[in-house]
Amino acid sequence: MPRIRGVLSGLAATAAGGKDEAMQKVWISKARAALDQPYVAPVKAARKPVVKEEPVEEPEAVIDLREPEPQQLKQPHKAIPTMLFQEPS
Repeated sequence: MPRIRGVLSGLAATAAGGKDEAMQKVWISKARAALDQPYVAPVKAARKPVVKEEPVEEPEAVIDLREPEPQQLKQPHKAIPTMLFQEPS
């Protein structure tokens, strides 16, 4: 950790006077704040035993071979008006 803090201090010193100084100071302060937080090791959860599931037999699907009943009578398409194109005069 002290080595990382030293690197951050070096970055802060080199950032002074640069055009990105404010942005780098924000980033460095966030990194320092993250280093101040205590590290908690992740706890490994115990694995659950693997249970093999036997495949469940599904009943066969019934295939319906009947023709579907006709829906309402379809209306004929409306006639589209004819458009005449003329050359510009």
